[in-house]
Amino acid sequence: MKIVRSILLGILAAVCAQAAQQPNIVLIMSDDHGYDDVGIRHETGGPSTPNLDRLASQSVEFRQFYAQPLCAPSRASLLTGREFLRTGVWGVHCGRTELNLDEVTLADTLKASGYKTGMFGKWHLASQYYAEDSPRAPWNRGFDEAFFLASLYDDEEPYGVLNGTFQGLEKAGERNSSEWICDLSIDFMKRHRNDPFFLYVPFSAIHAPWNARDEYVQPYLDRGVSRPLATLWAYITMLDEYTGRVIDAVDELGLRENTIIIFLSDNGAIPKTYGNIVKKMGRTRLNAEEDRLRNPSGLRGEKSTVWEGGTRVPAFFRYPENWAPRVINTPASICDIYPTLLDAADAKTLPTQKPLDGISLLPAFAESGELPVRDILRAVPVQPWPWMKPQNFPWKMKNPEVKWECSDIKDRIIYENQALSLRRGDFKLVKRGPKVMLFNMADDAREKNDIAKQEPERVKSMEKAMRKTWNEIHDDPGSFPTRYPLVGFDKTVNLYVNGSLDVLGNTRGQGDHVRINFNEKGDGVILGLDVQSPGVYRATLTAGTKADGSTSPIRITAGSSELELTLSRTRKIDHTQDQLVYLKHYDEFELGELTFPRSGKQTLRLEITGSSTLIKSLHAIRLTRGEKTK
Repeated sequence: MKIVRSILLGILAAVCAQAAQQPNIVLIMSDDHGYDDVGIRHETGGPSTPNLDRLASQSVEFRQFYAQPLCAPSRASLLTGREFLRTGVWGVHCGRTELNLDEVTLADTLKASGYKTGMFGKWHLASQYYAEDSPRAPWNRGFDEAFFLASLYDDEEPYGVLNGTFQGLEKAGERNSSEWICDLSIDFMKRHRNDPFFLYVPFSAIHAPWNARDEYVQPYLDRGVSRPLATLWAYITMLDEYTGRVIDAVDELGLRENTIIIFLSDNGAIPKTYGNIVKKMGRTRLNAEEDRLRNPSGLRGEKSTVWEGGTRVPAFFRYPENWAPRVINTPASICDIYPTLLDAADAKTLPTQKPLDGISLLPAFAESGELPVRDILRAVPVQPWPWMKPQNFPWKMKNPEVKWECSDIKDRIIYENQALSLRRGDFKLVKRGPKVMLFNMADDAREKNDIAKQEPERVKSMEKAMRKTWNEIHDDPGSFPTRYPLVGFDKTVNLYVNGSLDVLGNTRGQGDHVRINFNEKGDGVILGLDVQSPGVYRATLTAGTKADGSTSPIRITAGSSELELTLSRTRKIDHTQDQLVYLKHYDEFELGELTFPRSGKQTLRLEITGSSTLIKSLHAIRLTRGEKTK
């Protein structure tokens, strides 16, 4: 009996020793939170961020840490350790946010290494955002527990899906989404305090609209700060409190020494808000003087650009047991976090792991450690925003054959038209279409002095590397995928028209979520889909509509079915209150049943067959497997 007991105690001791060697990981990401949006960057004034300031003093701080220029791309790189274009993500809306299903995530790898995994907040790696059972939802991407927000941005709308179930409507008005994210995150840590855990906390704050509460705004107004800047700084202070709650919970649970805490933003700042907050502010954006006060470092550019102001972000790494607080000025990339955490956790990559673009930062955490000089590429995602020609490029490109509203344009996205940057040591090459500029970041962090003409050989070498790297990423099988949502993988799927393969007639995109101009015969869209389970599907349509009494005759062709009908108010579906949260901007209409007799990639064609007056903007077609038309 004593021998058995000794063996059991030995096994237990070995297990405990292994667990002690695996640090807990808390990865906190803010949204649109600029490099200077922390109190430590301001000698006087500035936003009040005591929790982030304290975290910075306890951390290894990277002063030249580069995220991607936009939200979803940074999240893709963070969770895969790869340049976002390789992962199937190449924008922030319109079918361009879907992480390829064959990508291995940080959560997948840590879970396989014995970690409990949780994610609570803004997911933004699937455009099937309102489908509770999406195969691209976080609980299908390595997280044991997950909550993703139903609203991508609005912090005052605390609705979301928790482990596949819609929740939050009953709490409306009681707490905002950031408070709920804190509650869920802290509860997760309490329940798993005796396990190694990986907690990912992506806040939607401080993305517009700047939903700062009046009690936070007033102290800044009392300081003489203008209302627009006071509103923004108040929202930053609120974010600081939410972040502080999560950090304090780690310490209060006795997990401080063996827990890695990382804080960073997903991209640079943007000086603009929207929504109801604009009415209080009196205008939509900061003026030049307010922007200067916000950004004492004077970094050039903003979110969605490859300038420093678009990609350089605050980055703090705290691990009291192993990493002494210090400042590191060596450039680092968001792609580095994945291999760094695997290295720190002694976790092995899975057999299906694709090649990583990042490197482990552990050598830099040593007092005398350094990172090798390497190239860090940044690219502006291609966006189907109709007011840009072509999208997101600050120059003109006359190419009427490119239908930027459509998703199948990989072969037409070429190096010559890209907005890119390449960082190599102290030097940074910036390409904006045909123009190439070179900056010495050691003495010109504001990117004011273009030295390309003085350094032709360096420009030639770096531009050659930039072209080679971008073309290699472009040619990767996973990049710029044509969108074919999986039909039948789960019971319900939304085919969002903002990811259509093509548009017909005068139909065009408007903003990020809909198509417009469904007025005349021949207007329409062609959607891709990939049938996983052949059979009969109930089809409905969501759209913004015009006045009562209007109609829209349509024809839908898909699989072996063709539906020809006239949409009117008589076909409108009445919804419960929780469903209306998802559909608050749209009406939903019954279409009928579509039969898909075979599996594989197929198309669905919707076109107007006559004079149309009902559809103002088309949003999505929803397919539900095995459910009869009501």
